[in-house]
Amino acid sequence: MASAVVSGLVLMVKGFGLMRYSGFAGFGMIVAAPILAVLSALLARIYCEIMIVLFKINEALQDIRRK
Repeated sequence: MASAVVSGLVLMVKGFGLMRYSGFAGFGMIVAAPILAVLSALLARIYCEIMIVLFKINEALQDIRRK
């Protein structure tokens, strides 16, 4: 999650730097940076939830095996 925030901030700073060369591209990067940060945080959350589900499935299978 922290890397999503850091990468979003880095992209925003790079967007401001890009505005020197192309205003439209820089503005697009500034707008896209928070969206990408939120999406990457959401994907990290989904990945963690899938890992929890897989461990729960493994635990249930272990209980079935013991019976």
